[in-house]
Amino acid sequence: MSATKQLILVSTWFQVFWFLAVLGQASLAWLSVVLAVVTVLVTCQRFQLRVSLLAAIALMGMVIDGLNHQFGLLIFDLPFIPIWLGALWVMFAWYALYLCRVISQYPIVIVAVAGGIGGSLSYIAGYKLSAVEFGVTMTTAAAILFVEWFFIVLAILSLYRFVQKRKGRISHGAL
Repeated sequence: MSATKQLILVSTWFQVFWFLAVLGQASLAWLSVVLAVVTVLVTCQRFQLRVSLLAAIALMGMVIDGLNHQFGLLIFDLPFIPIWLGALWVMFAWYALYLCRVISQYPIVIVAVAGGIGGSLSYIAGYKLSAVEFGVTMTTAAAILFVEWFFIVLAILSLYRFVQKRKGRISHGAL
């Protein structure tokens, strides 16, 4: 399969999963978890993704959303982040590590700005689909989420570049 077709397939699968998790929420949380685990198990070796890095990114995201929930930025009906959101973080980490090979060739600040915009818009979409409530105005939530996602993407790309440089590879190879 060509790299372009693979990118389209991986991107489509992530978006389908996002909609399943956000629309299904608690009622389909079990399916979100199963699909996330199966996706990781089936593709990590093929895409040469390190499960330890994937787990670190997913955990970072869950901790950030947990803090956002504790401080009242994100409101869920549970005292912790929902299971479907944890599964979504696993899938985002999977997708991010896959994308690093493609986007690491671009200036890191531009990619981080695009990630900040995309990340914050994803929460706004989740709000519009009743998956999350904001404890602040939408404008304030969007601004805070943009900053968080800017730094999340910056951290992921910095880690990717560090690992590649350490391996003697600049922009391609296993992560």
